Amino acid sequence: MDSSEIIKSSNESYLRQVFNASGDAMILLDKSGGVILDCNEQFCREVDKELSELIGIVIWDVTAKEDVENRKKYFDAVVDSGEPCRVEVLGRCGWLDMSVQPIGTDKIVIYARDITNFKKS
Repeated sequence: MDSSEIIKSSNESYLRQVFNASGDAMILLDKSGGVILDCNEQFCREVDKELSELIGIVIWDVTAKEDVENRKKYFDAVVDSGEPCRVEVLGRCGWLDMSVQPIGTDKIVIYARDITNFKKS
């Protein structure tokens, strides 16, 4: 392994740690169909699945059925406009502060924070 490979490996490991340190769910999706490309440990906990089970499946397959239509509306708006979207949405599991943002030309990232307790107060 040459020095550039060592640096790249070190950076990837560091970024994975940062990604997983967040208390917000983070999901990287393919823009064309919502296929999960990557996600953090928080999202894995929220859907009770391992990372290996999530990579390659469509996000809507792990979204509560009653929430799919509403969540898909925001995803589609970002795909169509290329503009980020931030909303507070009520779903089956409670309130989320959800940010949907384009990444480059072919990916979407979703950040979702549970704000149910905040909404109750």
